Amino acid sequence: MAFTIVIMHHDVIPDRRARTDKRRADRVEGILDTAMNILATEGEGALTMGRLAKDEGLVAAALYRYFPSKDAILVALQKRALLDLSSRLKLERARWEERLARHEKPVRALGALIAAGRFYLGLRDAAPETWSLIALLLGDPRPLLSAPDAAANAPLATALLGELSSLLNDGVRADALSPGDSFNRAIVMWASLQGLGQLEKLRRVAPLPENALLSELTIKTILLGFGAESSLYSKSRSAL
Repeated sequence: MAFTIVIMHHDVIPDRRARTDKRRADRVEGILDTAMNILATEGEGALTMGRLAKDEGLVAAALYRYFPSKDAILVALQKRALLDLSSRLKLERARWEERLARHEKPVRALGALIAAGRFYLGLRDAAPETWSLIALLLGDPRPLLSAPDAAANAPLATALLGELSSLLNDGVRADALSPGDSFNRAIVMWASLQGLGQLEKLRRVAPLPENALLSELTIKTILLGFGAESSLYSKSRSAL
């Protein structure tokens, strides 16, 4: 009796696993894209597991192999938004540091805070999906996620606030701001900018100044409130 020995190359199984992992990752991203589209066009209430499975062409049981609940999908979307925000901030920070490099330290420190404020306020137009997810999951006062799910992305959110806190600390060290709790200030600054970005509903029923004017006024008011001098603010703003 003849026997045939088949020798499989040692890379075949890892390659197959890599292809399987990629297909799964692509499917996950597709599900998140579909979920984001539902959120953006119809609101959070329209996002259900049944609706998502239907739009993805899956039976409900298949969808649960990727995400165990709606909360898990919202957590994944939140993580994606925070990572996108972090990536965009890193690129923007490199740009403003280059523009401010030739100026003295107080101007660099205050200019960085002005630039950070402008960056965040511009996110609504530059990255509407990221903005809307942050507005929904972090800015909306309703408890959309359970406490454990809400805590899942806390390190990412805290790290971003930490970056703003670091810029505020730089302002104090450069004598551009008065001493104060930088993390509390970061929360106040973020909350103020987030609130300003959500004025569109009010704009539909009441005449409001242009966004650009309100943006600059908000950033200036915050930084002057933290102890910046008006003349230094104007100089730092011009440096950008």
